Amino acid sequence: MNTLSLRRMFKLFIGKLLELCPNINKSLIERFFFYYNQKSHQANDYVSVHFRPVKHENIYSGYKNCSTKSAILVQGPVDNVDFLLNTLELYKKQFNSARIVLSTWSDTDKKIISKIEEIGIDVVLSDKPDNPGLLNVNYQLVSTKAGLRFISDREVEYTLKTRTDCRIHSSITLDLCEELLRIYKPVDKKQTSRIVLINFNTTKYRPFSFSDIFQYSKTSELNKYWSCPEDNRNNDLNEIKKKNIYNFKFAAENYITESYFGRYYIKNIGEDDSVSLSVSLTHIRDRFIVIDKEMIDHYWNKYNAYEYNVSESPMYSKDRTVEKISFSEWLIMQSRALPRLDNQYLYVERK
Repeated sequence: MNTLSLRRMFKLFIGKLLELCPNINKSLIERFFFYYNQKSHQANDYVSVHFRPVKHENIYSGYKNCSTKSAILVQGPVDNVDFLLNTLELYKKQFNSARIVLSTWSDTDKKIISKIEEIGIDVVLSDKPDNPGLLNVNYQLVSTKAGLRFISDREVEYTLKTRTDCRIHSSITLDLCEELLRIYKPVDKKQTSRIVLINFNTTKYRPFSFSDIFQYSKTSELNKYWSCPEDNRNNDLNEIKKKNIYNFKFAAENYITESYFGRYYIKNIGEDDSVSLSVSLTHIRDRFIVIDKEMIDHYWNKYNAYEYNVSESPMYSKDRTVEKISFSEWLIMQSRALPRLDNQYLYVERK
């Protein structure tokens, strides 16, 4: 078994342990990892732990958010009610000058909707599309469009688009993104502003994979990004994999996952959407601003047990297939030639 598999099993074990014993003392976990790191020469890895409070009352910030031009669009289903309520309460506290909008489905429990509205959140309800599209892209598309329409009608200049299964802990986030857009202007008139993305799922070797779990831009620009048509395919990726060699090149050519939205956006603004690493990387450099998820303390509740495996696992590995773009790399690209990327990773089969 390779090191990455062991790491995943280890993190899953710890995750399950915490699920079964939620009141386990943090200091016991810290001591365990301290001991593990002392013996790491036998295990080949060092381990670090990141504790985040579950309840919004336990999250404090000395930074006073100043942005008055932004809305926060939280898009998606209301699955984990406690997580979402604490997230929205946190946003009301951290970003008290921002308009906060939840865009979700009309079949959501009305009692839950009432609780959310009592916090001071605007709620936009939509009917689910009849066809979810491949990998449920239509669900994200429909609820995001509805939320952006609501924000546009209220003439809010900037929007931060996030999801119901994510949480942004840093109160500096809106000011940071606003300042980045002020410094890094669009390269031409095809954009009203660049789009700030996080490195999570903004990949080097999957063309047009621009992260859609966190985006910040002028509301008008995000309307363009999410103006693609609904996907008329069914939701079964396994059927596609049975008939084709599924790799990142195939995914981009066939508008699969993040490439669906990203490639349509590039085409929509009249830019080159040919599937190549250099074209995709050029767009990342010129059309977007990539920040590290750690800069805003972004947490994705969907893959909490894998957090650093999913986003950072290639950092020390020869296999760079799922390598992400970091803020430091994006910054260096602003004044230097694009890095040379190895095309072999385009063709690595993805099971």
